[in-house]
Amino acid sequence: MLQRVVAGFILFALAGLVFGYAAPRAWVIVPIFLPIVIGVYTGLSDVFDGTLVVLILVGIVVTIVGIVAGRILLHTLEGGRRTA
Repeated sequence: MLQRVVAGFILFALAGLVFGYAAPRAWVIVPIFLPIVIGVYTGLSDVFDGTLVVLILVGIVVTIVGIVAGRILLHTLEGGRRTA
């Protein structure tokens, strides 16, 4: 179970990083919905419990950290300028 949870958090962080770096400002919040949708689906197909709620919250935090890292990378590499 722990390996699947860690793999999910890595994917959330990567999605946040990619959207934070490449997406326009209005679209950066899209990956935040990924852990919410996956968590709600899991809760509906299995059961909602405290563990699931904590995992959803940690997934949101990990995604936000990825988004911030992507925005920092954007401003560092491109000087904050957008060409497209």
